Amino acid sequence: MPFTKSAGRTPKLDKLNPIQLIRILLSQSQITLDKLNQIQLIRILLSQSLITLDKLNQIQLIRILLSQSQITLDKLNQIQLIRILLSQSLITLDKLNQIQLIRILLSQSLITLDKLNPIQLKNVKLSMSSTK
Repeated sequence: MPFTKSAGRTPKLDKLNPIQLIRILLSQSQITLDKLNQIQLIRILLSQSLITLDKLNQIQLIRILLSQSQITLDKLNQIQLIRILLSQSLITLDKLNQIQLIRILLSQSLITLDKLNPIQLKNVKLSMSSTK
């Protein structure tokens, strides 16, 4: 199954970056889009200008930047890091303390501040001011 370029040369697959390899495999019908993970699919769509970075949610953008070594985990705030870990199933919600859980729920608009009791509200405000 040789992959040939228009000049008739066979590219060395080990010299291709992941996106180039995926594009060749897609063009040869060796794989289908449903076999790609979310980051691979987004990178393909970005490389083809089918989507732009502003269409990605924060977690998708962070994951792309991490995969490209454009940022490191130590540059993420606590909530961003927790969201990445949750999205990768590296932690579960039961491992979060109450404040972390509330902040995640607030950031996802799953709860509103008026649903918190006064002590929770005070603690969340304190935690948010200490992370700035």
